[in-house]
Amino acid sequence: MAVTSDTDAAEVIGNAKDERPAVQNLVADSHTPHGHGHRRHYHDHMHEVVLPMRTGLHDWEVPYGLRLAGVTTGYRQGGTYMDCMKTLFTWHNQTLNSWTMIFGWACSCWLLWWTVTRLRPEGWDLLAFWALWLCPTVHLPFTVGYHQFVCISPVVLRHWRALDVAFIFVASIPLTWGLAYFGLVVLVYTFPMVLRGVQDLAAVYGPGADGVWPAVAAALGVDPLYGAKCALAVAFCFVYGGVVYTSSFPDIYAPGLCDLVGSAQQLMHLAIAGAHVVEWLFAIHMYQRRQVMPQ
Repeated sequence: MAVTSDTDAAEVIGNAKDERPAVQNLVADSHTPHGHGHRRHYHDHMHEVVLPMRTGLHDWEVPYGLRLAGVTTGYRQGGTYMDCMKTLFTWHNQTLNSWTMIFGWACSCWLLWWTVTRLRPEGWDLLAFWALWLCPTVHLPFTVGYHQFVCISPVVLRHWRALDVAFIFVASIPLTWGLAYFGLVVLVYTFPMVLRGVQDLAAVYGPGADGVWPAVAAALGVDPLYGAKCALAVAFCFVYGGVVYTSSFPDIYAPGLCDLVGSAQQLMHLAIAGAHVVEWLFAIHMYQRRQVMPQ
């Protein structure tokens, strides 16, 4: 999985006041700034009363800051951290947001197991594969925490959303190194895949192509354009995930239809999981290629 583009931010929809008094107080809380100039106010919120958890709510029953565009049902509100973790095993509009991220991590675990038991890499080669696995592993607690704890209060939402975004960048460090290890050392995320794909295209179709790489690829039993196809597959996953998430597709086009299954965030998470699987396939390909063509 490549971590990479999942800010998972809840969208604030609408600015009109709700006439229900119980909701007005929560809405006011959700719009209160919490910058450096409001430290006292922020400190007060750290001691706010935790409301009992309510589940099965509609969008109009929760603060604006907790609503997702186009998602009308399946909301939770209040509860403790333990209450929220227990709802990981119940149905609400964040359940599959968490489980799709866990699915991506599970794919990474399986690929690590397969690589270690089948290919038996050693030394720095093995460390590069562990670095790929470390990427979703480092990010997982914070993205699941964000999706599970989002209902406690707007303050908790902002805190965990910040952690989620911060650890996307932290997780990108081992991912980038793992991708660059077997190929081109370009420490900018998936650029090693892109540049290797360009080199393979030039080796097959370029004016200076000598036929060496296609022959080696045939001996290895792989497509000589495998690197280029991996780069295209990752690009597709990122573009697809980014488009459905930023456009809230299909949520805003069919409100209420995909509240629990098939929402924009879930589709984006699956796209990112797909990208991470392709990154693993690229690293395995480059490792096998290195065995045939030692640098």
